[in-house]
Amino acid sequence: MKRSILPYIPVGVIALAIIAIYAYGLTHEISFNTIQTQHEKWKNFASTHPLLSAFYFLTVLILSVCFLIPDSILLGVMAGFLFPLPLAMLYILIGETVGAWLYFEAIRLAFFKPLHRSHHTVLLTIEKKIAFSPASYLLFFRLSHMIPYWIINTAAACFKIKRWTFLWTTCLGMLPLAYILAEAGARLNVMFETQTHFNLSAVFTYKITFMLIGIAMLTLIPLIWKYCKQK
Repeated sequence: MKRSILPYIPVGVIALAIIAIYAYGLTHEISFNTIQTQHEKWKNFASTHPLLSAFYFLTVLILSVCFLIPDSILLGVMAGFLFPLPLAMLYILIGETVGAWLYFEAIRLAFFKPLHRSHHTVLLTIEKKIAFSPASYLLFFRLSHMIPYWIINTAAACFKIKRWTFLWTTCLGMLPLAYILAEAGARLNVMFETQTHFNLSAVFTYKITFMLIGIAMLTLIPLIWKYCKQK
């Protein structure tokens, strides 16, 4: 009995955490208004305690990604504001990758074996198509942002995708966005001084969106090449 329950404990913890976070309205704790109000205090703390502030930031970002809190974009901007650009990008990549990996492991532990024991026709058909080039599919959806990351993480955990493939595609797929968010965060000082209102639409312009989709399309080249070779 205990062994049958154990695989579901991590996903149960995540589910309870999500319910508690939304029930207590904690998703609104991190907002642009909060950053604007606390920016001097947080900036001074980051300058005085670089390691401790990095630890706090990474903890919040990892939990945010793992518990599906929709504030990782804003946290990425905050990283660019608090830390110099190379470090901001590094912290975003680490936080996003580790958070996604923890969620991936919880979902895989709970649902991978039961789903594959069922021999569901649709599942096996999709899995066969993904197995043709899993890295290309993962990179495309990460880079294009056509699907929310938590859906990509859930699907990857349920299909036969190697853990290492999931990790490196998550990190690489986040790289352009990490740079964009860190750059946007580095400009927050100017916005605070001029009392300019921050808007995420200023970050995700049509130019940036098309650029990300263009990069995503490049990741399909190996998939198309393999398909043509088979023909």
